[in-house]
Amino acid sequence: MSAQHTPGPWKAVTDPFHFNTLSTVVGGGHAEKGLQRAMIVEVGGYAGWQEQEANARLISTSPDLLAAVFQYRDDLIHPLSEDSRERRLAMVNELIAKATGGQQ
Repeated sequence: MSAQHTPGPWKAVTDPFHFNTLSTVVGGGHAEKGLQRAMIVEVGGYAGWQEQEANARLISTSPDLLAAVFQYRDDLIHPLSEDSRERRLAMVNELIAKATGGQQ
């Protein structure tokens, strides 16, 4: 997979300049070096803070979700063992929890 986007991991972070909500997504190797260098997107607009946070969580999982789609494609081509299926299911459940804030 050759990605042209900022490499993961991405994460939704609290932006103290925007009402302390999870409204900013940061990523790549710069994520721990400060918000300005690491910013992928700032979620805002007319959405309320809860919707902004949900959008930021979903956006932050994009690299992981894309990787999961590539893995799923490979799994369809090369069938998995039962143990591998269980690990994949656990990974998918973790991604869903990350994208939804634990609400499924």
